[in-house]
Amino acid sequence: MSTACKIKTTRYYDEFIRYYELALDQQKKSNLGHIPHAESKMDDPLMEQIELYDVVERKYAGFSQIVNDVFYGWTEAHPYWSRMQAGLYTEQRKDVATNWTGKQEVFGLPEWLYIFILHRVCGSAINYATKPSGYHNTLLFDLWQSDSIEQMCEQVKAATKSFYTSVGYQFPAFPKPPIPQQNEEVFVGMTGFEGPQFQ
Repeated sequence: MSTACKIKTTRYYDEFIRYYELALDQQKKSNLGHIPHAESKMDDPLMEQIELYDVVERKYAGFSQIVNDVFYGWTEAHPYWSRMQAGLYTEQRKDVATNWTGKQEVFGLPEWLYIFILHRVCGSAINYATKPSGYHNTLLFDLWQSDSIEQMCEQVKAATKSFYTSVGYQFPAFPKPPIPQQNEEVFVGMTGFEGPQFQ
């Protein structure tokens, strides 16, 4: 008996593999490299005209662009340093990366996790109708002014501009649990609990 697993692929799988190879090539050429998408000679109009399918690693996707700027600042450690040194950056990247330079010496893990989670919960700054797409409706342009989670929370509460992006990148609303009631005879939040109901 053979232990080899035989999987029958479909044309969709084959097309995925083809696009993966194209995206890997364009990630090197255009996303990380210096060749404009339209000049990347991918022989595929989708790849050459839509700057969305140019990555195979999420770290380089549109929603991660501002996170890279925030975390690495305007430093050689930035994954786009080669492009930055060549003058291939947007005003948004220049502004954010410059302002956040040095924050790695200020923030610890809790602060970085707060920033990354806030970025994700608020929709990852994505708006595919604008270029660059990963800098839309976000507080990350301003949070560099804070040195603690508490200060960032105050900035979030005081924000007057929108910082929630596209519906497709937001977490769904969840029903709120009932307010727990305390009773000496039961655990907090367990009022009215009669035990498991078996059928």
